[in-house]
Amino acid sequence: MASKPTIAIFYLGHPSESEAHESGNKRLLNTLAGKAVVIRANSPKHALDILRGKSTPARIFVADSGLSEPTNRPVLDSLVNYTKHGGTVLVGGIFSTTAQWDKFGPMFAAWGLPWAVTSYTKQTIVLNRASAGTPNATLPAEYYLKATFLKNVDDVARWYKTKVYFDSDDEEDEEMRAAVLRPNPLTPTETAVAFAKVGDGWLGYLGDVNCQAETDAITLAMLDLM
Repeated sequence: MASKPTIAIFYLGHPSESEAHESGNKRLLNTLAGKAVVIRANSPKHALDILRGKSTPARIFVADSGLSEPTNRPVLDSLVNYTKHGGTVLVGGIFSTTAQWDKFGPMFAAWGLPWAVTSYTKQTIVLNRASAGTPNATLPAEYYLKATFLKNVDDVARWYKTKVYFDSDDEEDEEMRAAVLRPNPLTPTETAVAFAKVGDGWLGYLGDVNCQAETDAITLAMLDLM
């Protein structure tokens, strides 16, 4: 039997954030525990010890807002180096709920990406089959979610695109809303689900704020655990 990969979950913010993530994401965390050896870093020092160890995790899941804080720049720099040398970092969990919007951009800029917050809204998003690294056959084709959306994301890095409905004065508009979706031309760089090549590795972002089952599947895909 093949050995399980090691996944590290980084909690770098206030302890209340890790508690909120652990209590609100039990379904996802139980699934991760069944597919991988899961270790947790509950402080910047522990995170740096993991990153500087002889055997680094296969993937790292940043699950709260702490990485966006300037005081954690040493961890951020180490994660950028980890990514460039082949590692996968996923920024998700409750990050999009708890991180301050003006700190998104500077954090992603460390990876050389221009990503920044554009909106906090509810949208139907649809799988972008032209994106890089997407396991199309195993991901939801589309779903409705509430999320913190990013802008300035290259099309190849947008696993999902937002959709907009045709305008209609028809009283059966609700049926049309479900039937006639099209790509939104007003948000050509917007997404709540991003996955970009950085050096030899990957950086992912999940903006879902409600811990939906569809997002669990995307999380597993980005962590290569499908």
